[in-house]
Amino acid sequence: MPLRTWITVFILLFLPLLLSGCSQSPVPVSHPYSLQKQMQAAKHWEIVAQDLGRDISEMLQEGNLQDPRVNVASNDISPFSQALESYLVTDLTRSGIRITSDTEDAYQLYWSVQSVTHKASRNFNRVPPGTGLLMGALGYGTYKLIKDGNAFAQSIGAGAGLETVFVADSIFQNRIPHNEIIINATVQKDKDIYYRLSNTYYIRDLDTDHYHFSRDLYQADADVETRTFNVKSR
Repeated sequence: MPLRTWITVFILLFLPLLLSGCSQSPVPVSHPYSLQKQMQAAKHWEIVAQDLGRDISEMLQEGNLQDPRVNVASNDISPFSQALESYLVTDLTRSGIRITSDTEDAYQLYWSVQSVTHKASRNFNRVPPGTGLLMGALGYGTYKLIKDGNAFAQSIGAGAGLETVFVADSIFQNRIPHNEIIINATVQKDKDIYYRLSNTYYIRDLDTDHYHFSRDLYQADADVETRTFNVKSR
């Protein structure tokens, strides 16, 4: 058999074994490009309240409840929480929902804000596909995330919607905020949950003091009880 044939046979038989032997852990890959809203103005808090108030009003109306009352249970005095409470009371009242300070026989609306801080680099390596097209279409270089029927979609014409993380300066300077918040909202009566919403947003790294970070309503407030036992062998 010619030498060239032996070489070909060797490559076909042993090269896969060599490659498999070099294979270790899977190589990490990123998720596909996606957009996430970023809050950086009180107007954005108002839009969150409008969407939340609309959902709660629809939930109460669909339940055919007789004169439902809502107690807005704010538990902190942070700028975000105070603004959200004011916006919610306004929007719910406009929808015909009675707001009460009495917790008895009322639906209680709670919310909490959880903080997520990333210490690792938050840069992205390349511009998301379609950046130039979308920036040109919007006219002012900002991505918008639109959902039909919500307050954000209704306000986009006035430029008042929540800006996503891909604002123009971030795109060209490869900056992504290190801080995210998770807003959890719950409507409860007695021990039953009637409404639940959890949304994630970017916030600017210098704006974290606008928020009071607390545990979610259904996370344990106390540490898990532990016991220590001494075991003696006979």
